[in-house]
Amino acid sequence: MTVFGLALVATVLVVIGCVSTWAREGGQSYAGTAANAGKSTLIAAIVALALLLLATWRAWRWAAIVAAIPAAIAAAIASYRLADVANFVEGHSDATAAWGIWVATIAAIALFVLCLMHALLPRGPAAAPVPAPPP
Repeated sequence: MTVFGLALVATVLVVIGCVSTWAREGGQSYAGTAANAGKSTLIAAIVALALLLLATWRAWRWAAIVAAIPAAIAAAIASYRLADVANFVEGHSDATAAWGIWVATIAAIALFVLCLMHALLPRGPAAAPVPAPPP
């Protein structure tokens, strides 16, 4: 699978994680999109994928580097909300993390790494070394 294919999978996982349960408190579950953090994470991941698609289609390394910026934003938002999940539900400070925030956080970090890989790894087949002429 290509780096872009893996980034597509990571983005799909971010979307699934964002629309899934991020926190539980008092017997209730709260989706990531119930708060601005989940919506922002979802949008940033989709923007990163769009830029990575452009980088793949047009072979523009700079677009892959730019794609790493919204991917980093998605990873930072999801990571912060995971670290501070107790305060995810407004007015309460005892919420616990659910599976959706874990999926969104791990996939957003993977998306960031894949954007950097796409920008920095060499492309195409490696050139074979030219053999030395016989003596």
